[in-house]
Order: sequence, then structure tokens, then C-alpha cells
Amino acid sequence: MNVNLAKNFIQALTGSGHKYLLPALLASGSFGCGVLVEYSDKLVDSNQGRSAFVTKPSTVGGFLGFAAGIPVDLAALPISYVLYSAQKTDDEEGVDPASTFLFPSFFLQRTLILAFGTPLDLLEFGFYRVWTRPALEQDSVDLETIEFFEKRGDPVRIKR
Repeated sequence: MNVNLAKNFIQALTGSGHKYLLPALLASGSFGCGVLVEYSDKLVDSNQGRSAFVTKPSTVGGFLGFAAGIPVDLAALPISYVLYSAQKTDDEEGVDPASTFLFPSFFLQRTLILAFGTPLDLLEFGFYRVWTRPALEQDSVDLETIEFFEKRGDPVRIKR
């Protein structure tokens, strides 16, 4: 009986044509937001190896998302003020008013950066960056690896 109840609940959540929706939601919730924020930062930074094909539309998406969030910020101002006041009484030093009052704008900014930039980044990676980046030497070892083995007392052998 409980198996049928769980099965019906899952079918109700996923719907008839969306059988992969629930697993996708569970998978997306399995990692923190920090990964997405870091990736969206890399999408707008041309120093990360991405071309203007990715960075320019991502930047435009971020601008549009932030601009679209400003009316939501204004509508949510009474709620944001209550949250800010509660945070301020708990922790005087660590309260950032911009992150509290502009949260909808920041959320929409990151969301549109990801929406505009991720498909283009996948295309650029698959058709350009993967073929043009220099090949790494198989025996190359970075400095952190050398220091790690030296702290353990293991000899480090590097072929040149």
C-alpha cells in the first residue's frame, strides 16, 4: 500500500510527460549554490579562457536580469526591511544591506547569466576550446603536488 502511495506521489510530481523532472530537481539540489555562482562569475570573465562569444551575451544577460529584478526589489522592500532588521539585531558586523535588499536582482542576474552563457559555453567548449588548448605533458607535476609529497617524506621524481 505504501509503495503505491509513493509511486502515485512521484507520478503527481513529475506529471505524465515530465518523467525526468523529479530526478533533475533532486540532482540540482545536491550541490550548493556556490558552484553556480562561481561558474556564473567565470562566464562573464574573459580572463578565464572564454571568448567574447560567451562573455558578451552572459554579461548582457546579467545586466537584463539585474534590471528585471529592481521592480521585484521594490515590491519586496517591506519584507526585506524586516529581514534586514532581524539580521542586524543578531549580528552587527556581518550584515550587508545590499545583499538583503537586492537579493531578487542578484538572483535574476545569476540566473540569466547562466541561461544566456551556459549553452554558448558548451558550444564553444565542444567546438573550439577543447581543440585549441595546449596539451599537458603527462609527466608534468605542479608545485602543490611536489610540496604535498615532500611534506609526507616521499621522494618526488619528475621526468624531464
